[in-house]
Amino acid sequence: MIGLAFVLLTFAFRTILVPLKSIIGFLLSAGAAFGAQVAVFQWGWFDETLGVTPSQTLCFLQWPASDCPPASSPPQH
Repeated sequence: MIGLAFVLLTFAFRTILVPLKSIIGFLLSAGAAFGAQVAVFQWGWFDETLGVTPSQTLCFLQWPASDCPPASSPPQH
């Protein structure tokens, strides 16, 4: 997705500076959003103000290299 944006912006503006600045800005803003999520929901920043309880964020990516616990099996009936 970022590669396609780089190519299209390079063709549109005919320079490399504009696409690089936009991609760097996008990556910084995405990183800030994930950092804010961790700060609020895992570390408990502003927990009283926002009314949240700090806990482990739900892990939905089951990659072998991740720190996610293995998915539990459904209950047997």
